[in-house]
Formats: sequence, structure tokens, C-alpha cells
Amino acid sequence: MRRPFFSVIIPTFNRTDLIQRCLGKVMSQKIPGEIAFEVIVTDDSEDQGAKICINKKYPSVKWLEGPRKGPAANRNQAARIASGDWLVFIDDDTEPHPGFLAAYHQNAITGQYRVLEGKLVCPDKRNSPFYRMPENLVGGLFMSGNLAFERETFFHLGAFDEDLVIMEDLEMANRIRRHGIPHYFCPEAVVDHRAQRIGWKHMLWWSTHHKWSILYDFKTGNRNLPSSPSLSVVPTCARHLVLLLRTTWHLFSQHDPATWKNRWFWQAWGWICLPVSLSALSLAEFQFHRLLKSKQSLNPSTA
Repeated sequence: MRRPFFSVIIPTFNRTDLIQRCLGKVMSQKIPGEIAFEVIVTDDSEDQGAKICINKKYPSVKWLEGPRKGPAANRNQAARIASGDWLVFIDDDTEPHPGFLAAYHQNAITGQYRVLEGKLVCPDKRNSPFYRMPENLVGGLFMSGNLAFERETFFHLGAFDEDLVIMEDLEMANRIRRHGIPHYFCPEAVVDHRAQRIGWKHMLWWSTHHKWSILYDFKTGNRNLPSSPSLSVVPTCARHLVLLLRTTWHLFSQHDPATWKNRWFWQAWGWICLPVSLSALSLAEFQFHRLLKSKQSLNPSTA
């Protein structure tokens, strides 16, 4: 069997219908010259639905039981067993266009780049706050829903940071830029991400998700680790308030008729959830302080 040029890595979690749709698009990819690729699904699901479906409909796809430690750990697990020269990360709720891998291959074989970004498009955008509609249309975001690494470079960078449950791709983008890794945006390597309906669970999660920006700032060097977390609780809460004020003023000063329902809803929700958000930020200061201190004690060179 030929060594694969690409390892396409797809993390999934309780979304059997979406992973089926995604795999249908991936398995139909054609690369000029019959370049081989492998597909690895790493599954954090609570049931066996995805495994059963993959074994039945896509027997050539490698299925792995996930570590259930978040998307970064899920992706890293698959990367460690991947045999391709390049690792291509997409999400289970994306649908690659027919020329997706061919476009990546065309740029990868030039030898000029070590990281390639693909285009992420929401084909059915709507002006509603109850849909999730991520996009990366011009590059620079390094969104893990469509991102490729030369395998050696990925591990040289340290893989995705498994401490971050979200923003792990933003943190990786920081390392790519900091290390001066040659990268390129491939507008022809397109995946669709359909608008996804969200509910109350997402809204409740959103009210506390700001806490991950604290860990992100520590990881990227935007903030230094204080001697005591109590010293930074007030400044952290103050920064969040200033951010809310600035974004609210931005909505007033730059009204966009195409997106106003979505943006105004989430801005209002941010103010309604302010007590919850500030509590989550305060607790996170202590939580992440303990986490990073424990890592420093295990590896003093990071201090």
C-alpha cells in the first residue's frame, strides 16, 4: 500500500449524522496523480453510533476512541498515529468541496510552506442569533475546521494545546507567527460549514466561555502569571466590563443591517449574563493559576 501524502483528521462528538455527511464528501476526493490519503476519525462520543456507521459504510476509515479531554486532545491523538506527510484537520460538521485536497496538494508540493489554511464558508447564512455560522474567508484565523500542517512541523510546534477547551487554534496561530513558520491561505481548499441551530445549553455555556481568554493570555504571553491570583481578579473583571462597553458602542456607531439581529442579541445577552460571566472569570483566575503553577513545578524551564 502506498504511503499516504495526507492524513485527514476529523474529530467528532455525538454527531453521527454529520460525520456521515462529512465522510461522504471526503471519501469522494480526487487528487491528480492518484496521490494516496488516509482518513482518521477520532471519536469522543458517548455511544457507538459513529463507530458502527463508519465500520459499515466506510471500512477504510480509521476509527479511534477519543480521550474525552476536549477537541485539542482529540485531534492530537489522531495526529500521533497518522502516517501522512501532511495532516489535514477538518471538523465533523464541515463538507469539503470536490477540489479540497487537490488544492492543498498543489500548494504543499511546492515546498514553500509548512502550514496551509483553507477557506471556511457558511453557505446558508441568516440574520438570526440562534445559529452558529463560523467563517474564514480571507485567511489569518487558522481555524481548526480547515487547517493543514506538514507533520513534522505540527509536532515541532508542540501540537494543539490540550489545556485549552476552546481557542486552541488561536493559540496555535500565535505559535505559528511567533516561530515564523511559512504559511499560506489556499482559497481553493474550501469546506462548507452550514448554519447550525443553537439552543439554551449553548447560551448558558456562552455566558462563561470568556474565562478561556485568561488561559489564552497566559499561554501566549499577553499576561504574566501573578504571584497570587487574587491580585488579578479585579483587573480581569474590569477588562471584561471595558470590552462590553466598547463592543456596545461599536454596535451603535457601525450598524450593519445584514447582521444586526445576531450581534445585538448576543450583546444584550452579554449584559444580562454579566454576573455569571464575572463569577466565572474570578473562579478561572484561581483555576488556571493552579494549573500553570503545577506545570511549572513539573517543568521548571517553563517558569
